[in-house]
Amino acid sequence: MCQLWLRIHFNLHYPSFFDLKVLKEDIDDHREPFKQMKYLSYKITDVCMEEDRVYIQVAVVTLEKRWKEAITTSNARRKSLEENYKLSQKFFSGIEDLMKMLDDAEKSLKEEEPIGADPSHLRLQLKQHKVCLGFIPLCPRPHH
Repeated sequence: MCQLWLRIHFNLHYPSFFDLKVLKEDIDDHREPFKQMKYLSYKITDVCMEEDRVYIQVAVVTLEKRWKEAITTSNARRKSLEENYKLSQKFFSGIEDLMKMLDDAEKSLKEEEPIGADPSHLRLQLKQHKVCLGFIPLCPRPHH
């Protein structure tokens, strides 16, 4: 149930988690045209007028800067999303485990026999109950 909630939650609230692959593919698809544009700019600047050369050089520097920023931002976003996704999976998996343990503990406690008045039988029940409590950490114990 929690795994289903996790998938629904990420699909509704973080659609970019799944669109990130499309963005990465788009950037990768434009890597070669980017390299070709840089190469072309170097060839053109060898034969063009000075003011065109300056314009082309500025355009290439701007293009390179924006390209690097897009890749850096995309990688950081991917890393953050993957980390948060792993943490969320771990969290909801832990909740499922704890819910199952609590269901079992509650069922066991409900099925306990009634408390009697015989001291020897009560001692046995108390020992059994202490064993049961060992499996249910109710609250952290102070360390001295």
